[in-house]
Amino acid sequence: MMLIVAFALLQGWAITAWVFEALLVVAFSLLLLGRFCLGAYVYHLLRGQVSFANATLLWVRSR
Repeated sequence: MMLIVAFALLQGWAITAWVFEALLVVAFSLLLLGRFCLGAYVYHLLRGQVSFANATLLWVRSR
């Protein structure tokens, strides 16, 4: 994600860079404050393990 921000800044696309920086801040905040790794969630979704990924959400109770 940081590479996208760097590329956007090099191309002069300030708004695109701001959007991806905001997403980066949200992801880091969730990791530090909410103990939720957005990257791992997306990884499991892309691998087709939707039920496992959804089980790691913050509002789902563990059994």
